[in-house]
Amino acid sequence: MSVQQLDARFASNMGGVVPMIIPTTSAVYVTDARPPSLCELVSIEAVNDHSFEGVVVVTDGADAGDVASRIGDLLSESEEAIKELASVDKTFGSSVSMHCIPGLPGSRLVVAPTGPVDRDIDDARRYFEAASAGVQRASAAGAASIALVLDFQFASGELERAKEVAVLGALDATYVQLEAREHGVKPSITKIGVVGVDSAHVSVLSAMHAGTSLAKDIGESDPERATPANIVDILAEAFKSTNVSMHVHKDEAEIRKEFPLAHAVARCSYSVARHAPRIVKLEYRGESGSNRRRRLYLVGKGIVYDTGGADIKAGGIMFGMSRDKCGAAAVAGFMYTVSKLAPKDLDVVVMLSFVRNSVGSNAYVSDEIIRSHSGVYVKVGNTDAEGRMAMADPLSHLREQAVKENKDGDADVMLATVATLTGHVVRAYGTAYTALVPNGPAKAKQFEKTLADNGHLWADPFEISSLRREDFDMIKSTAKSFDVLQSNCAASSATMRGHQFPAAFLSAVSGIDKHGRNAEMPLPYIHIDNAGSSCGANWTATGRPVVGLTASFVLDRFH
Repeated sequence: MSVQQLDARFASNMGGVVPMIIPTTSAVYVTDARPPSLCELVSIEAVNDHSFEGVVVVTDGADAGDVASRIGDLLSESEEAIKELASVDKTFGSSVSMHCIPGLPGSRLVVAPTGPVDRDIDDARRYFEAASAGVQRASAAGAASIALVLDFQFASGELERAKEVAVLGALDATYVQLEAREHGVKPSITKIGVVGVDSAHVSVLSAMHAGTSLAKDIGESDPERATPANIVDILAEAFKSTNVSMHVHKDEAEIRKEFPLAHAVARCSYSVARHAPRIVKLEYRGESGSNRRRRLYLVGKGIVYDTGGADIKAGGIMFGMSRDKCGAAAVAGFMYTVSKLAPKDLDVVVMLSFVRNSVGSNAYVSDEIIRSHSGVYVKVGNTDAEGRMAMADPLSHLREQAVKENKDGDADVMLATVATLTGHVVRAYGTAYTALVPNGPAKAKQFEKTLADNGHLWADPFEISSLRREDFDMIKSTAKSFDVLQSNCAASSATMRGHQFPAAFLSAVSGIDKHGRNAEMPLPYIHIDNAGSSCGANWTATGRPVVGLTASFVLDRFH
């Protein structure tokens, strides 16, 4: 089939938009850079709108009788039928189930119980998971639009955001991965009407879902679909006609000069033109309002594929390494949410380092000594510790910008790196949690506590780690020829403090270590490692921690 035939074929599937055709050595990749088509979320007053094709009730009821009674009260016209179901099935309300109830929209009722939520070990994720499962069941039954009913009796205290979390879970179930959409797969659920959530909350939740979906698009796509240049196309499309400016560094000489550590990682990739790196800078400047201004400076690790480099990932552990860009993906998704909410009194500046860690005759190797942007000489200890190399120079640039923009002390400032950085964090905290490693000024401002508290409420949980002197000892120079050791030779998962000491490296190489609590200008900095939380089962991207970042630093600026 000719390129022209492919153009015509795919344009008919994509609303007349002719996609880009990207030739590779072995295939033709048909791409569509447009942001994901999102499920429409609306606020409704009742479920008797028969434009919907099913009703999903998410409930935290305790037993079959309790669930039936409460759902019957909510759906009064179907109360007797629901109570009859419970009387003949003692498992009613104990697992997700679909029932035919004439009179309801589409004659479909899906009951999605949360299970226990009041024990010490329970948290808001129960609501996210139940709503997601309920929407998936309704979709499997054939419903393309659903009325969502939230029946909660425990939604207070640590569960006070249960309704919002459940809606996010419902929306999450409607996401269709980028390449699947490009192959012609369409979302099965196109509209959700939620009872009891007002239009202002709908706007916030829709923006969060949009950001999470963009993060998934970037994070989960394969290494040829999501080359650095292709990701730039996705971002350009997402942020065009928004309040976010975008600048792309792509000239090799410029990258070598301004981002020498990232250039070292990318050096081998230049032999294949489509794998060449891109460093992306996005800026949002909020209007002035009534709050003290807040300025966030974030760096995202965007390793589009990680072979390990010369220290190659052998023995089958390279699988899934296209997801090593989920840090940058999350930062991009967060910025997309910011662009939609347009919060006042908030500035956000991000740098995304999209680099491929390839292996070949021009690959960077252990023992190389490279001068960083900040003037620190770094000795490479392990080429598979490439993520910190890709982020250190962008972080140095943002440190300089933060110092320049905040000399008057008129704003609250925070710098952060977001990265799928270590296997150690997965060993330490598991696959559901994002690690926070704050420096002294960040701890003084309790920024890590803000993230942890809001993450707990919004089902995007964090665990707090500490930055210790042993972490700086780990990177200490052993010769006059270099200042900082990039890494030891072992895997992070086999290294003591394997996810903490990279924060010391990033701090020292970027110059942030000169801005501690006792400095003339302290700079709060948090290293955020989402290696565990960025992907769920089967390497499916989650978009975390877009929601946690938004809840912590944006919502109080959204009017």
